Amino acid sequence: MARCVLRLKLEAYLRRDPHLAKASQPVAASLEVALANLETADKAEALRGLEGAAAAQWFSALAANLDPQWPFPGRNRRPPRDPVNALLSLGYTLALGEARKQVLIQGLDPALGFLHMPAPARDGMALDALEPLRVAVDCIIVNMLDEFKPQDFTSSRDEGFRLSKAARGRFYALWSAASAQDFGGLFAAEQEAREMDESRDDQAGPPTASLAGAARTAVRRLRSTLPEIQPWDT
Repeated sequence: MARCVLRLKLEAYLRRDPHLAKASQPVAASLEVALANLETADKAEALRGLEGAAAAQWFSALAANLDPQWPFPGRNRRPPRDPVNALLSLGYTLALGEARKQVLIQGLDPALGFLHMPAPARDGMALDALEPLRVAVDCIIVNMLDEFKPQDFTSSRDEGFRLSKAARGRFYALWSAASAQDFGGLFAAEQEAREMDESRDDQAGPPTASLAGAARTAVRRLRSTLPEIQPWDT
């Protein structure tokens, strides 16, 4: 399943890469190589190495597309050391909640991850399901930066950068609208078509093209890699 998690994430990178005008071609080439090497990586460390290199390439492309008022040296957290990372951390937290919900709906244990191994107080499976969604969060955050100014953030030594209380309401309103937008094409087209067919009569489920729908698709893809468990005969 760990390989499937990373395949979905790399596919999502490649499908969103054309939206990044600068540094797009070299990044796309690097991601294609990583996707090809994914099939021959036979150890968890090798898989994580491929993922780390691909993420670094992706974030370098994001940085090249940002206004100079938003310096972004790459991903950092706990605490975030710049406004962009503060927004990314907040977005990932919200997307993780959606991923966890879809994991539970599919009857999986949120704690039993494969790429993110089980650990105390960590929902490994939910974190696995989050990985393919990170690219959607990244695009949401980049697109909403025009609605903020550096003055909308506070900073401290212990907490790093945080969105000010006055700006949080604006963020959540923007997030609500952006996460409902069309994320069709985030994964392989033929799989998404099947997911669309399966969900047409599911009135209680989220729209397939939304971020919540993308989370459902990702979890279903991951679940399909697990062996079927046969019930005991009694």
